Amino acid sequence: MVYIKRAITSVIKKRLQTSKCLLLTGARQVGKSTLIKHTFPNFNKANFDDNLTRLQAK
Repeated sequence: MVYIKRAITSVIKKRLQTSKCLLLTGARQVGKSTLIKHTFPNFNKANFDDNLTRLQAK
């Protein structure tokens, strides 16, 4: 599958220079997870779909 570069990639990279975390939200199936996995393969990622993960984050 060919990766489609998102226009927001450069904005996210710039923001991460001054922040320790990033919250990326948006509609379903627009490529949020793919963007993060492709752009930052070595970063820790959390998904709040799981109730336990959501509770731990609170």
